[in-house]
Amino acid sequence: MGETLRRIWYWLRTTREQARLDEEMRLHIALRADQLERDGMTQAEVAKAARYKFGNQLQMRERSREMWISRWMEDMFRDLRIGSRRLTRSPGFTVVAVLTLALGIGANTAIFSVVRAVLLEPLTYKEPDRIVAVQTLWTKTNRPGNVSGGDYSDLVAEPSPFTAATRYIGGELPIETGGQAEFVGAYRIDLGFADVFQLKPVVGQLITPEEFKTKAAVALVSESFAVRHFGERNRAMGQTLHFEESAMSIVGVLPAAFRFPPKAELWFPMAWGSTNRTSGYYKAVALLKPDVTAEAARAHLSTVGSRFRRHFHRRTRTNHLP
Repeated sequence: MGETLRRIWYWLRTTREQARLDEEMRLHIALRADQLERDGMTQAEVAKAARYKFGNQLQMRERSREMWISRWMEDMFRDLRIGSRRLTRSPGFTVVAVLTLALGIGANTAIFSVVRAVLLEPLTYKEPDRIVAVQTLWTKTNRPGNVSGGDYSDLVAEPSPFTAATRYIGGELPIETGGQAEFVGAYRIDLGFADVFQLKPVVGQLITPEEFKTKAAVALVSESFAVRHFGERNRAMGQTLHFEESAMSIVGVLPAAFRFPPKAELWFPMAWGSTNRTSGYYKAVALLKPDVTAEAARAHLSTVGSRFRRHFHRRTRTNHLP
């Protein structure tokens, strides 16, 4: 790296370095001429013979330049100069070319970010291969959708293929703290959320079953949210958050690596739980039992869906794992 920087510095100082090189070559020729004159050559022959013995000065300059700056670098800068001159002559073409490059780079960056997040980087949850999403499959359109409150209760009822399950609902919500408001990824969660992801807070505690039961005004925040708003995660404990006309107290901070759903930074208990079977309000996730495969769970849910169709003949949907 240091050698490359020195070569670039040499290229930027070409005029000065060339003058130094010419001076050095003149010195060598003068020393050789002095030696030839001592050997008895006449004054007229000395200058010609000294230059002849020293060699071609142009070749010496080129060799010196190649030692300090690679040929590809010189070609690159020359091409850049030629290209910039041509682009300035056609501003319309230049704008189109720059926009095309910008769109191409942006699209590639976006695609790589998705591939990296989905395929290359491992999930931050424990035993991610056991975590599954549970959805409703509408048989008329064959499209998956959210789960209704009534269906969710039957899906997680015993016997169940799941060790734990939870439903959640939310999105970008206006949250106020310390006199400042911002839209935050905030989600109402149900009992079992921490069990599905096997969570442990870095500070404080998780929401207790009793707090879920009483719909207590408590919340969990991400470590990044705590640091951004309170300076450090420990200071977040006991702080008050405002959402609409309600206030919540922070009882725990989850690890910075945990993000579910992907943009979530705030989690709090559901204030209500719909039992309606005609509207899908919730998304649901579950943790498979250690000895249960996704195929076995899918077969179980198909059986439950068949029972739904028999008991609720007006309904035209079943439940499944995507």
